[in-house]
Amino acid sequence: MFKLKPYKVETVFADCFIRYLMVSLVIFSSIFFIYSFIQIINEKDIVKGISGYYFAKTLLYLIPSIISTSLPFSIIFSVFFAVGELSLRGELNAIRVGGYSYGEISRTFVIFMIILTGISYFLINDIAPKYNLKSREYLRTMINRVTNINLKSGSFENISSFTIYSDKIYGNEMNKVSLFENGRTHYDSDFFIKIEAEKGIYNILKEKGISITLYDGKIYHIDKEKYHILNLGKFEEYFAFIPFEITQKDYYTPPKYLKTSELKTILKNKLEPKEIYKIKKEITQRRSAVVSIIIFGVISAILAFYFERDSKYFAFLSSLGIILFYYAVNIFSNIIAEKNPKFTGIVFFASPFLMGVLSSYFYIFKLRNK
Repeated sequence: MFKLKPYKVETVFADCFIRYLMVSLVIFSSIFFIYSFIQIINEKDIVKGISGYYFAKTLLYLIPSIISTSLPFSIIFSVFFAVGELSLRGELNAIRVGGYSYGEISRTFVIFMIILTGISYFLINDIAPKYNLKSREYLRTMINRVTNINLKSGSFENISSFTIYSDKIYGNEMNKVSLFENGRTHYDSDFFIKIEAEKGIYNILKEKGISITLYDGKIYHIDKEKYHILNLGKFEEYFAFIPFEITQKDYYTPPKYLKTSELKTILKNKLEPKEIYKIKKEITQRRSAVVSIIIFGVISAILAFYFERDSKYFAFLSSLGIILFYYAVNIFSNIIAEKNPKFTGIVFFASPFLMGVLSSYFYIFKLRNK
């Protein structure tokens, strides 16, 4: 029979959990890192050229987001495998025979989970959004700076938010030119612009962009929310500059790339209902994600202790079950929020709430009297 000192009883589970957590974080972070790598490689314009420096920066700034995404998975798996190891070695049984409750066994673990929740708060609300924005900027810079533009007759060429088409191209002269742009205003209102011209001339400015002069044409402007209204203008000569590189100040930044404190500041301004909904949804989802960290730890520990005699395969399946349940409820909550924006502030807490209820049920009616 194992004999454990009182102070060790409170730390033995936490020590084993932390060891598994470090390993799990490396594994899951590597998986999401590879997934991010594949996503970047599959960008439609990346095949035109890759800069090692910008590519490394793009991936490096994704690390905080990857860690925050990996953390819930790592916690669940670590708890189940830590309890499984202690049970297999007989230590858990020895502690229980010594008269220690599951609450006493988990005391240090709960303290560690509270600290982990605090770390997650700063990752999710401050660090990850800021670094995700930097990652996006490096990706755009890489694509635009290394792209070798080669306009061809009868083909569409995508540059930044523009698309260029010409029936015939001779040198830098174009005939029957069409220039398209999908844009977005500061208030997240989408619009579409089409420019048609009989002829045009273009010049490529290395690493900067393309200057285009069009002659004898028309400009069509359509607000996608008011598509029945068409704005039309004619011109004899029209000049446009299409930049390869766009800085973050030049275009709309979605809420997911802004820190929570910045989103709260923006909410103080007069905004359209659609924009208010997006910002409140982003803030609520972040808060829910933070609360879910400690909920994941608690429900995993309760279920792991209750099913401690089962195999690690059962632990693995239970982990998957918790994860699937969490994301399934989140998907359902998102549908409800889209249809009824007034529920945005509470509906995304459905997952942690239901898991909290499940945890309480198992602890009060199952585990406490075991």
